Amino acid sequence: MLYHIWEARNETKFEHKVPKDSTTHRGKCSNHHAESCCKAYREALPNPPINYIRINALNDLFPVIPNYGILLRFDAAFHRDTGCASAGCMAWNDVGEIVGATVRIFKAKGPEEAEMVASEVAILLACYLGRYKFVIQGDYEEIIQAFNGGGCRWNLSALHFARVISAGSHSTFARINHFDSALVLNQKKSLLKFSVMDVEEANQPKKAATRELLKKLELGLLPYDDIKQLIRIELAKRLQCGYKSTCEEQVAEVLKLVHSLQHMKIANEVETLDSQLYEAPMSFLKIIFGSNMKESCCYFKDDSMTLDDAEIAMLDLYCERAQIKDGNSVLDLGCGQGALTLFVAQKYKQCRVKAITNSISQKEYIDEQCRARNLVNVEVVLADITTYETDDTSDRILAIGLFEHIQNYKLLLKKISKWMAKDGLLFVDHICHKTLAYQYKALDEDDWFTEYIFPAGTIFFPSASFLLYFQDDVSVVNHWILNGNHSSQTHGEWLKRLDANSVAIKQIFTSLTGNAEEALKMMNFWRMFCLSGIELFGYNNGEEWMTSHVLFKKK
Repeated sequence: MLYHIWEARNETKFEHKVPKDSTTHRGKCSNHHAESCCKAYREALPNPPINYIRINALNDLFPVIPNYGILLRFDAAFHRDTGCASAGCMAWNDVGEIVGATVRIFKAKGPEEAEMVASEVAILLACYLGRYKFVIQGDYEEIIQAFNGGGCRWNLSALHFARVISAGSHSTFARINHFDSALVLNQKKSLLKFSVMDVEEANQPKKAATRELLKKLELGLLPYDDIKQLIRIELAKRLQCGYKSTCEEQVAEVLKLVHSLQHMKIANEVETLDSQLYEAPMSFLKIIFGSNMKESCCYFKDDSMTLDDAEIAMLDLYCERAQIKDGNSVLDLGCGQGALTLFVAQKYKQCRVKAITNSISQKEYIDEQCRARNLVNVEVVLADITTYETDDTSDRILAIGLFEHIQNYKLLLKKISKWMAKDGLLFVDHICHKTLAYQYKALDEDDWFTEYIFPAGTIFFPSASFLLYFQDDVSVVNHWILNGNHSSQTHGEWLKRLDANSVAIKQIFTSLTGNAEEALKMMNFWRMFCLSGIELFGYNNGEEWMTSHVLFKKK
């Protein structure tokens, strides 16, 4: 399959007059232009000049849009004095009809970053449209800026556009390890051409390149900006793989997964995940988490909030949405370090709180905190949720960060419904994608992301509305969505704490492993964990991966 990226100057309708004392938008433009970039795309939507935007009306250098293909045009503007930037992309089908548009206003460090965001906006729109043949237009030098983005090496798109262009170079040829492909930039014709290489030839360096990348990550040899770009590549690939051409296909894909889960165990690979994430040294977790030891998304209602503030805000939100009342019996499933268990026990003195965990260190920590706080209304049970049984019922059942590790939702909800009192409520907090539902498995043999962050089989990403398909034993009372930026900022705060305490953390890990090299690997794993959360939940301004809250009642 062939892909082409063509360059062209901005069309007249996207050119705007700016004050005489300003220059072009390449880093020195007026704030007016930075704002008008998005406005232009919006204004162009209602009545676009169809004849003018048809590719075959330009000149012989540009091909007709392929049948069932899409033309994407992206652009960006940047105002150096204010750091204000804007990016936009519009899409036309092969008969000249506008089929989509997206705009974004944001803060940027420079024109290169603005162009990178503009190209990412184009990529995201392409993923939504689900087409496989694309023509992309933008100023030639802007495309180069987008490719090179401040010297970072990155992959332009999930649609199999790739880059290995050296910074400052306008003519190069190189093999693209990741996509069995080659990228050619022809300076004379200002043409970027993407074509498929011989698969057997291109496959040769793949595993070696992936191993080399993992080694660099373990040793901390890559700067954060480069790592973030690599993560975005994997996220864009995931979107391209998941988004379908029509809504009908998308729903069918989700239903197919819903039915397939009914034949699985409740959960899988629990021990693998526990050993990698949840049995980390408590002394380390006390450093990177806030004072409440909350290990999942916090609620940053405004920019002035600290991590501790955001922890409390989210815990309060849980209690409000779960409708907890003093005197309720409360069951906390998969309680972690007991952030919610301890919070409820302290806030509602008459509540009886039972916490379930399969981690010895977590149980010991919660028991220790109960003694220190003189809490006598907490019971911590060491058990695996998938095999745990009890005849006791609870007024409120809380499941925070549990459902991401579950496969058979029907079986688990049936099990939980038996633990609910007659008027009991179940409150679930889980991460999700707004549309896609998928098992967290490698997309291809070059997938370093799955191998390094979450082993295959340990994480399941439901869609935002996925749990609504499982109402055999419970009924949905309410459903809320929390923008992904809250979780992105949470991971960012954890990373700040990790970096600020790197010496102490290295000592902790060295004592644990008895090996300085292994300690370094552990530190860099946690850095990658935080960076992954920052990028995953911050993708598309928090509107792709996010947090879902669902309240159920017993049927």
